[in-house]
Amino acid sequence: MAYTHVYWRPNQAPTGAMIVLALISLAGFLMVETMRRQDTKADFGKMAAAAEQTQDAMEYIGNIRKGMQRLDADVDPQESGMIGIASSPVTSLSGHLPAKQTTINPNWAAVIVRMLREVGVDQGDVVAVAVSGSFPVLNMATYAAIEQVGARPLVITSGSASQWGANIPGLTWVDMSRLLREAGLIDTVEIAASLGGAEDRGIGVPERGRTIIRNAIQKADLELLLPSNLEESVAKRIALYARFADGQPIRAYINIGGGTASTGPASIDQYFAGGVITSAQPKAFAVKSVMGHFLQEGVPVLNISGIATIARRYGLPLMPITEQPIGSGGVYSTASYRRWLAGAWIIAILVLIYLVTRISGVVSSFDNGADNSRKMRPSI
Repeated sequence: MAYTHVYWRPNQAPTGAMIVLALISLAGFLMVETMRRQDTKADFGKMAAAAEQTQDAMEYIGNIRKGMQRLDADVDPQESGMIGIASSPVTSLSGHLPAKQTTINPNWAAVIVRMLREVGVDQGDVVAVAVSGSFPVLNMATYAAIEQVGARPLVITSGSASQWGANIPGLTWVDMSRLLREAGLIDTVEIAASLGGAEDRGIGVPERGRTIIRNAIQKADLELLLPSNLEESVAKRIALYARFADGQPIRAYINIGGGTASTGPASIDQYFAGGVITSAQPKAFAVKSVMGHFLQEGVPVLNISGIATIARRYGLPLMPITEQPIGSGGVYSTASYRRWLAGAWIIAILVLIYLVTRISGVVSSFDNGADNSRKMRPSI
């Protein structure tokens, strides 16, 4: 009598064991994620120094402002003196008060230092900058950050400001930066200044406001940038940066706020993301802008726009109502995985998989031996 062998597939691992293995793997993943190490950034010293320099600048200008008019605690909860008013002759357009309040934090300087490092800016590098009066603390933070990194800033400013910015006649951003230089709190000198507003030529600013801005620019001994239209403003700004760079490559471009010449008109600037960017949607280049020019030239951009989003990204509080101490905020540290823990869990899971497989094989062999008589039948 001949026998015919009937073959079968090896039994799979028991379902219960697989479920337990999956749960252990999930627990390991969660442990590795939640037990990440907070590493202090290598540039902590520069970040803290830039924030301290910004704080000194804020206090100095804040005291001047307090001597000019009483502060509104509802508008400026910290009574910093760094938030302007709803309307004035040098106000160019509407502004978002919560965004202004969120910037009242010297640790924004640490954010700028970190961004500069992210794009590789180092000592001696040339950085092109565009600021307006809309976010005076961010301007201070940017100047301080560049100075602490040791880079060379080429700044073009505009004298007008949106609501709640540096829109106090006699204390525009052009006035503030001049006062800070005279006090020895910053070294940066702008290479030119414009009236700002629509088309970068004061449209939307009353004649009295344009006169106030012109006088501030003259007092600061800055070159007046007075284009005939937006296209000319963009071209002149690009030419100024190239001229003052004096043959050195521009390593980064920083934009504070939403100056028309820098980001383009409202129909265009929405296509530029906030934070560190190296590209943009094709629609962003439909109208020529300074930011678009640098992106097309391969120059990384630090677009400080969308304040709440950037604050969350770098661990700064929204609309703080109390003074923020130097060194506070997630910007000063970064989470990294504990490699030894991740490695240990990987090894443990591999061992468990091996054991489950071995146990399953032993069980399968035992069952096969016990049922051998049923697995073989005679062939007639």
